[in-house]
Amino acid sequence: MNQQRQAFEQTLTVHKLGVTGALRKALQTTNPIESAFDTVGRFSGRVKRWNGAKMAMRWVGPGLIQAEKQFRRVKGYQTIPDLVSALTQDALQDHKDVV
Repeated sequence: MNQQRQAFEQTLTVHKLGVTGALRKALQTTNPIESAFDTVGRFSGRVKRWNGAKMAMRWVGPGLIQAEKQFRRVKGYQTIPDLVSALTQDALQDHKDVV
């Protein structure tokens, strides 16, 4: 139930920011993140003893670089400047509400 609520809130956020079309569809899925984490898991899966955060970062970094090789262009990437503008305006509006 909590995941459904979170997905609903994210959908509302994407809608509120005016994201439409292919970019909206791309932002409403967690598949790219899950795929990258899966690659990192496979890359570091043979490590038996983790000796702290530095060792984890030494394995996660190269794992993400490996995952990057499988990344594809985000569908609807042409409208990302509009999204950045909407995020900036939203952040400015939130800041005005606080002050």
